[in-house]
Amino acid sequence: MASVLGELRAAHATAGVQFQVVVHHGRVALGGGASMGEESLMGPEVNFVFRLEKLAGSHGVSFCLSESAAGQLGGVLATTAVPGEHELKGFAAKQRVYTL
Repeated sequence: MASVLGELRAAHATAGVQFQVVVHHGRVALGGGASMGEESLMGPEVNFVFRLEKLAGSHGVSFCLSESAAGQLGGVLATTAVPGEHELKGFAAKQRVYTL
């Protein structure tokens, strides 16, 4: 994952097209194959990622990592805290987020 993020960072710097990357680490449910013809991810962690994406956009953060993702990547990639603790709609606790 660290290698992919490094490559995406390099591409972001030279691509000429702006894009955003949001990374989170958590448990999800996989299912829906029989009813919808394709697998889908479900659960609160999926919703968390979508809320994190909105937060990143509103703060102008191109690479946004949740606290759990930053912890998993600890020591491998240098991260910087996005100042403050942030509310995500539908989640009670305020969140700390990080950028590369």
